[in-house]
Amino acid sequence: ADILQSKGLDYFWTKLNNIKEDSNIIFNRSFNNKIPIDILLKIKHNHNSIKILLKKLLFDNELLDDIENKLVLENIFNKLDDFMVLSPINYGLWSVNHINKIFLGEALEKEINQWPEGTPVICKHNQPNLGLSNGDIGVIIGSNKKKGALFRIFSDEENSQKFIIYNLSKIKKVEPAFALTIHKSQGSEAKEVILLWSKLSVNNDKGNPNSLSNSFEKRILYTGITRAKEKLHICQNSSLT
Repeated sequence: ADILQSKGLDYFWTKLNNIKEDSNIIFNRSFNNKIPIDILLKIKHNHNSIKILLKKLLFDNELLDDIENKLVLENIFNKLDDFMVLSPINYGLWSVNHINKIFLGEALEKEINQWPEGTPVICKHNQPNLGLSNGDIGVIIGSNKKKGALFRIFSDEENSQKFIIYNLSKIKKVEPAFALTIHKSQGSEAKEVILLWSKLSVNNDKGNPNSLSNSFEKRILYTGITRAKEKLHICQNSSLT
């Protein structure tokens, strides 16, 4: 991150080509528009770990205050918090939508009650009556008529956290969150971050070409890489850049 700030974009990308094997930064390139398979497997592995933990929960109502569930719940949200997949864009190649489509397939275009258990979700609307805020991350839990959205909420008055399963009909707007935009990730960090980067894709978000100044590109790239606390995977789409 310091190199990017002091030396600029060209030097930064050149330096990545010579990164040491024992570095906590891993650099991948794709020359055919496809996201590297090892990156997709990492996302899938984290997703499967969450699904396994969800199966261990014991619940029959909306409030999960059973002490037997506490450790499992904390582990679930640690998985959600400690692993982050980022893209500078919502739509197009290597975008948030691209990742969500890979893991949800046709279900992505369906209602939330059609998304499978284990699907990470992001709240896109403030609902103070439920204790939910724009940007809160949760996960789909259950199946069929028992399906809901599990969130962790914080009570300032009680200075504590609660885990609640919300009826899907009560939540006004949520989206899948297998990946997040760099903009949406601001203010949060994760132990491990995967950053999907394509300059041309940034220029063509939603199919509308726009000029992208070096200063803006550097700023958004800097934001993305500084979300990682311990390990960073940078994947560059070299077929487009």
